[in-house]
Amino acid sequence: DMLAYAMDHSTFDIILLISGDRDFAYVISTLRFRMYKVIVMAPSIPVALELRHQFLLIGIQLS
Repeated sequence: DMLAYAMDHSTFDIILLISGDRDFAYVISTLRFRMYKVIVMAPSIPVALELRHQFLLIGIQLS
């Protein structure tokens, strides 16, 4: 739904996702490829490894 909404309503360029679920990794990757800035806010534990290694959380690389 998030991906479809972004494609249909391209009046914004920043997306804030509040989740640590790895199921969003593909959607986030696709949105970033389409030049959206994606900010992921997630609890420090447990955050899926797919999100920790690929994305930034408020400018700080998670490891």
